Amino acid sequence: MAPAHLRSAVHRVRRTVLPPEASDTSDGPLLRSFIERNDGEAFAALVRRHGRMVLGVCRRVARNHHDAEDAFQATFLVLARRAASVNPREQLPNWLYGVAFRTASKARALAARRRAREARAALGRADEGVPPVERDDLRSVIDRELNALPAGYRLALLVCDLEGESVRDAAERLGWPQGTLAGRLARGRKLLARRLASRGVVVPAGTLAAALAADPVMACVPAALFASTVRAARTGAASPTPAAGAVSPAVATLTEGVMMTTFWHRMKAATALLILGAAGLAGGLLAHWPAAAARTAEPPAATATATATPTKPEPAARPGTAHLAYEVHILTVPEGTRFGPDREGAVEYLTQAQLNAAFKRVQGDRNTNVLQAPKVTTRDDEPTVMKVTDVSFYVTDVQIVKQNGRVLLNPVNTPIETGVTLTLTGRASADRESVTVGVNYTVTRVDKVELLPVTVTPEDPPPGAPVQYIQHPTINALEIARRDLKLSAGRHAVVAGPTSVQTSRDDRVPAELWEVPVVGPVLTAIATKRTTVRTYLIVSARVADEPAPAPRPGAK
Repeated sequence: MAPAHLRSAVHRVRRTVLPPEASDTSDGPLLRSFIERNDGEAFAALVRRHGRMVLGVCRRVARNHHDAEDAFQATFLVLARRAASVNPREQLPNWLYGVAFRTASKARALAARRRAREARAALGRADEGVPPVERDDLRSVIDRELNALPAGYRLALLVCDLEGESVRDAAERLGWPQGTLAGRLARGRKLLARRLASRGVVVPAGTLAAALAADPVMACVPAALFASTVRAARTGAASPTPAAGAVSPAVATLTEGVMMTTFWHRMKAATALLILGAAGLAGGLLAHWPAAAARTAEPPAATATATATPTKPEPAARPGTAHLAYEVHILTVPEGTRFGPDREGAVEYLTQAQLNAAFKRVQGDRNTNVLQAPKVTTRDDEPTVMKVTDVSFYVTDVQIVKQNGRVLLNPVNTPIETGVTLTLTGRASADRESVTVGVNYTVTRVDKVELLPVTVTPEDPPPGAPVQYIQHPTINALEIARRDLKLSAGRHAVVAGPTSVQTSRDDRVPAELWEVPVVGPVLTAIATKRTTVRTYLIVSARVADEPAPAPRPGAK
């Protein structure tokens, strides 16, 4: 066996000389290696894999060669400092695209103000390779609509169309079946084409891949930019701010600005994410719903046909020996959309045909979300209390730091625990035709987040001293009274849950205006869409003769 140092040297040589495609390591292990060990090679592999896509969107949005490279570096510096927040880690292309889009938009806004102040005489330079206005506007519109697509469709387009992966390789890296990826890719292209058509841009769905990948600047990331980005990222991951000289002042300003605005994005989407997160947690918990069933001691009723055969009575089952099979869905729909009962805690029973019709009524609504839990079996008559929590971080304070004559505001994060607690009990009827399931659950959530402005006035403040907003979340524990659901084959219980408010930006407001320090808070107050949604719990249950096999570890 070769010595350890020789194997290490061979590994480094292979990583250096082999092309990026030679590595089949997915994003998850690479991120984990960087988070746990500050592995520079792992981070370099991520930059090498996703760099072309990030640089492409930065150049299309920023419309300036130097600003785009600054945005590129800032995007990966944000990744280095927020790598642990990428969850699930296979969604890294989506995460990077969103950060790159916001960073390039901020760089473009800063450049516009800088040009206005300096009264720039030359409107364009040949060495920047600025594309024609029509082509540049088309790409900007495509990026804006691509950023607004649902996450699953956007991820398929990013990996296959912008990063150039084949369907086979992309499916293996994402852990998706090839058919699933191909379907999402086709539907994503059609959906993007429809969104572009509504903006007056007609691009056939079959040519979207060419329109997205036709940018010649995406051929590669310059070697100097690649090396400086990886070096600065390793330094930035180890300290709150990059070391002096590691990045340019413009990159440092962009990085700090995006880090601050990231909290705004998380705050404005907090209610929607918490509701969907609670729904997902409840779905996962209810998938392991304990239940009760008693095996009948009575034979089936004899029929009047000549072929009827008397059945020998079964012995009475003891509590805890039968099994029940459950199927659970969690659904959120806009309030006022008819799906189930309108009063919180009310129960309505639907047949399969009625449930299909109800789903059809809400299909296609962008504010409608549905999650399905795995089908499982559990033992009967064993009350079980389950608690699953999630942790969200809020900026509850700021730390003022003066460095090289600059005033920096470091956010102080406070973890807040939210989640769902369930108490479940079930029992089968004597004839094994129906199941009664008792449900008690409590939802702990953040109802609202109040913003408190903090103006920093250090000694000899520079022009435009920064203003920071800290967050004051209001926590509410909502207890839902016990509900006894009586279920039988082909019958589904629809339980009306609590309502909440989802917030989103008004699409009519240009994205760059949200990033302006003075205008952004005003737009948050007057140009934010607020939609009231209701959560429904849909439960089906039946008596199962045998327990279902346990799910594989890590199965979703």
